[in-house]
Amino acid sequence: MCGRTACTLAPEQVVEACGRMNASGQWVYPQWRDAPGGQKYYQSYNLAPSLHSPVLFSSTHIQVARLESSEPKIVESDWVVQPMHWGLIPKWHHGDYRSFEYKMNNARSDGLLNKQSFKKPLETGQRCVVLADGYFEWKTSKDGKKQPFFIYFPIKDNKEMAQDLSHIKSELVDPSSEENKLKIKEDLEEKDLDAHKLADSEIKGSNKELKDIHEIKHSFGVYNGKRILTMAGLFDVWTGTNGDKLFSYSVITVDAHPDIEFIHDRMPAILNGEEEVCKWLDCSYPLNEALTLIRPTNCLKYHPVSSAVNDSRYKSPDCIKEIDLTAVTPKKLSASGNFMKSWLKAGVGEEKRPLEKSVGEDREVPEKKLKS
Repeated sequence: MCGRTACTLAPEQVVEACGRMNASGQWVYPQWRDAPGGQKYYQSYNLAPSLHSPVLFSSTHIQVARLESSEPKIVESDWVVQPMHWGLIPKWHHGDYRSFEYKMNNARSDGLLNKQSFKKPLETGQRCVVLADGYFEWKTSKDGKKQPFFIYFPIKDNKEMAQDLSHIKSELVDPSSEENKLKIKEDLEEKDLDAHKLADSEIKGSNKELKDIHEIKHSFGVYNGKRILTMAGLFDVWTGTNGDKLFSYSVITVDAHPDIEFIHDRMPAILNGEEEVCKWLDCSYPLNEALTLIRPTNCLKYHPVSSAVNDSRYKSPDCIKEIDLTAVTPKKLSASGNFMKSWLKAGVGEEKRPLEKSVGEDREVPEKKLKS
């Protein structure tokens, strides 16, 4: 299950994180496309269904005006990043999309080919990758209490990054090249590594070694040392009576991997690495082979977080901060957290409307028999 995420990267950061090397050896980047109808993506530490979040998909599904830029690094790929409404609205739905009565935030993997709402997008290649810093899940204890956890890709620290570069030794084509040394130092410094502490032999490099450094620096899905979570999804495009279009998506879920099933028995289908993302987004990649990518994975880390995240209106950075469950006293919130808590108590700017179920409810509501 996946009922809440955090996504804090700005549009340009998401685009950079989704860069990859093409067959010609160029680094290419997807184009950011604003959602039609004026719908906006807002960076958030606590993003709930019905909001818009960044989704990566193939540009073959839409007509995209090619970007003109004087920036030499901006070479466009055949991917697009666009904010989409979380909670799939099928194209056949009549009436206002807000009147659609079924919760389709998640799509169970075992029902993808049985439910028309998912089967048709799947068969037409409308596969997508939902991007986030991580997602939240709630562990229910025997007494009924729910403890939230934040689940995400592991993040490499400086020491691990340095280990990745440890193969760079002194078997060099041109060990005296000051230009090569400078390029590598600059790349290391951009990764916040202390290049001055590395041995001189480790910062000399041939063209191949420079390429290795460049690939480490530009690893797919990484921005400033943070690895963006890539979840498999399906999307559809609903058109209103006035011609306005709404792009919406569901996150595909699978049985939880044994490493994290103590938290919850379901998890998002994680695409682990550039190769899996490429296959999932490639419309020409056979469906039966693409579905082999939908399985439990054990590539994630997790930690407990404050129950303040239970309220979907709470948006403080405290939402993803690790807490100590053995502490006797509750962890104090930061100044921004206290301000947010006071603001929520006062109800400033909030409409008087029923709140969504806040903690870990199963949003994978069984779909009633729907008309195609």
